Amino acid sequence: HFSSNTCGQLASATVSSRVCVRVCVCARGPMVDLEQIKDDLLNWLIEVGPKIALALGILIIGWCLINFLRRFIMARVEARNAKQQAMIEESGNEGGHKKRGVLLDPTLFHFLTSSLGIFLKVLLLLTVLPMMSIDTTSFLAIATVITLVVGMSMQILVANLVGGLMLLIFHPYGQGDLVDIQGSFGKVDQVQMFNTIVKTLDNATIYIPNAKASSGAITNMSVEDNLRIDVSVRIAFDANYPRAKEVLIACAREDPRVLTEPAPTVLVNKFDGLGIELFIRCWIHHDHLIPVPFALREKARQACLAEGIKLAHYHTGTSLEHWMENYLQDTGKRKQQAVEADVPNTAILRPRAIF
Repeated sequence: HFSSNTCGQLASATVSSRVCVRVCVCARGPMVDLEQIKDDLLNWLIEVGPKIALALGILIIGWCLINFLRRFIMARVEARNAKQQAMIEESGNEGGHKKRGVLLDPTLFHFLTSSLGIFLKVLLLLTVLPMMSIDTTSFLAIATVITLVVGMSMQILVANLVGGLMLLIFHPYGQGDLVDIQGSFGKVDQVQMFNTIVKTLDNATIYIPNAKASSGAITNMSVEDNLRIDVSVRIAFDANYPRAKEVLIACAREDPRVLTEPAPTVLVNKFDGLGIELFIRCWIHHDHLIPVPFALREKARQACLAEGIKLAHYHTGTSLEHWMENYLQDTGKRKQQAVEADVPNTAILRPRAIF
């Protein structure tokens, strides 16, 4: 309680930067000056109100535009995938080779558009807050520290994510392509955010990190329509090479999956201890890259046996029968020489190395 002499004095307290509340204190108790509060609030609204309205308008419009951009990108991805799938199925139904389809991963695009939306919304907030006289320096400092900590602790994941983005931009392979990635051979099943999934020929599943896939050599056998293959066939040294060449070329021409242009041919690759290695060189569509070499190898073996062409086979020296024959011949010759030279029989029984 105050004395009567202090009655009517004003005590002011600052509620905000522009609004002052004045209280009259008397013996009967406090009295709030509502008129003065109304005037101060009105002046504050006149000065700051347009800035707040403009900032809120920009925030609402920007927020809606960011959401619309995300939905538009996802709709375009789904429409493109549907068009590509229809084109692949149509080309297969027409009896020809299926066209190479490049289907974009919806999961990857959903993640990318979500990340882009969050980044744009944070940027929008940092743009709008200064318009309402709110200092954003502390927010920027905290965000920088958090970004550094997260980036250092998730280097591998970030590297795989960046690798996925590089694969998405440059697109060295797509879903269904037959590829060789860092020694992993098979068909691409999916290109995910952090990994590329490859199905091998024996139906095994390999997960290849995108950082490894994007930083090494990639062999894609599905980019070009036609591929050249060399099927190895070995014949013996004493085999009829001209006849073998005719038989092997005929085997390649009889297979309908082998292209007539360029025409198949047979080349001598090398000579070794097994015999003569021949290459059946021909061109095929990339869809037949796996089955045709096996079929040609089997057909070439049957044709050579039917024509009496001797195939090469592995020797550990010579066969046992041939070894015994050489041994007996060698022993007989040395026995005859020993009789003529009067050499003891013990030396006759000691064979010489014939390998």
